[in-house]
Amino acid sequence: MKRIFIQLVCNAIRLSMVLIALFFVSCSNKGSKSETTPSDEETSQQEEVDPILKLAKVAAGADALCDFHEGMAGFVKGGKVGVVNSNGDVVVPPSYDNKYGMYGYLRYFDSMAVVKKNGKFGYIDKKGKEVVPCIYDDVSEFSEGFAAVNKGGKYGVIDKSGKQIVPFKYDYIAKFCNGAALVGIGGKFGFINEKGEEIVSLNYVNGDDNCYFYDGLARVVTKPEEDVWNYIYINKSGEVIIGPIYDEARRFQEGLAVVKKGDMYGYIDTNGKEVIPFIYDNANDFVDGMAVVYKDGKYQIIDKKGNAITEPIYNYYKIISEGLAFMGRDDLYGMVDKNGREVIPFEYSWGDLWECKEGLIQVKKNGKWGYCDKNGKQVIPCVYDNVEPFSEGYAVVKKDGIYGYIDKEGKCTLDINDNDLKSIISGKKEENEEKERAKEAEKERERQEKQNNSSSSQVSGDVSSILYECQNEITSIQREIEEACRTFVVLGSQDIDMYKYTQMKSTFLNGVSNLERKADKAFDKCARKLKDAGYPDAVKKINEEKRQFHSAIYSLTSKATQQTDMSY
Repeated sequence: MKRIFIQLVCNAIRLSMVLIALFFVSCSNKGSKSETTPSDEETSQQEEVDPILKLAKVAAGADALCDFHEGMAGFVKGGKVGVVNSNGDVVVPPSYDNKYGMYGYLRYFDSMAVVKKNGKFGYIDKKGKEVVPCIYDDVSEFSEGFAAVNKGGKYGVIDKSGKQIVPFKYDYIAKFCNGAALVGIGGKFGFINEKGEEIVSLNYVNGDDNCYFYDGLARVVTKPEEDVWNYIYINKSGEVIIGPIYDEARRFQEGLAVVKKGDMYGYIDTNGKEVIPFIYDNANDFVDGMAVVYKDGKYQIIDKKGNAITEPIYNYYKIISEGLAFMGRDDLYGMVDKNGREVIPFEYSWGDLWECKEGLIQVKKNGKWGYCDKNGKQVIPCVYDNVEPFSEGYAVVKKDGIYGYIDKEGKCTLDINDNDLKSIISGKKEENEEKERAKEAEKERERQEKQNNSSSSQVSGDVSSILYECQNEITSIQREIEEACRTFVVLGSQDIDMYKYTQMKSTFLNGVSNLERKADKAFDKCARKLKDAGYPDAVKKINEEKRQFHSAIYSLTSKATQQTDMSY
């Protein structure tokens, strides 16, 4: 018994010694690790880098930057397009062709982005994988899991794996919206579902922006006779829900649709009930519970019951975004909220104020751009040459010819204090300056050539001065139009609904028309001076330049609208 007890004690002592030894080894290992390996918290802190700093490295030297959409953005370097995520990580290095040229923009829709390679189009996913090869002549953005693709002049539909859902047989296919897509052959239109089945036969003659199913109904048009248009609303089974009783009808928006009876406009609901009377000369769709109507030469804002939110005191209307209506009065522009309060003062010229995105509004003061909030408070100073709308917390800005990203706190990639980045940006500035010098040299060469031509036509020095003055003014107007086209392509490529896009397109075209009229006045003024001076040959030359100018502008605007129309 005593021997057993002694053995147990010895075993206990040996076990204790082993445990003590293990304890010291463990402590030694922990101490060794603490000297060489950081803790998880330290590792996280070391790995965490401000996205603005990482984005600055991407933006430095970029030819163009795209806005963020679905956490991703395209960027252009060396004429090639790459992709960066919102953390500043490059997902796809610049390797694809730009779909729309230097001012075209890669954007993700439905987790897929259109890319171009060797003149053909395909799609990449958010990992940068080319999931649909670049084999198509033209493509649309993905919507509801499907996209229209073109081969040999005909359109079909594919899914995200690239599987063909609809064969190449249509002349036109719009994007899917609420489970249906408008299709057309030979000027006749109908609808298909997500299986490619024609749920509405191709019996209709229109294919405009109103032909989408909203609130369960689509507005379509028949033409039983020449110059006779019947506007009707159908459901997805093709059944007529609201018959051809109106002289004009638009799509439903927020449960109401603009319709015209005789010469006046009003609103109906999805049951066909006339809820707002036909008392307006024109009317716009409801957005954020507000609609702008026009009567007796003035605009005013109403609610969905037809109650007046403002008095009819405005002479211009542009767009409603995030509960603010962009209005104009006496050639000055501001914004009005849904309570009728003028929250952004009417102190801006046309083009110096843009729509509200993510609570911030682009404003221009003293020739420079910045941002104010919905109360008109300046939150990012006006120090930039150009700014884009905010999207997912970031906006593209431009200063001294260099692109960058800015966040809502005003932190900008252009302000990063990094010697390497400064060197890249400085090099980009020199490159831009060299391009500008080359442009100016070319303009001077053209000016000298025109002066020589004028001299050979026996036009006096005074007349040459007239031509030079006209040329300067026309060049300035053309630059404005070119910038308007670039801006429209940028804004039109954003994820906005069809109504807002239609409004934006109308505003863009109206703006271009105004600038063309301004150019016409310059041309006509020059022609009158030349005629009074007795130089009919120079007048003929001016009239020919006027024709060429309008031809060039038509080409520019057509290209811009064609680029953006493809997304809708």
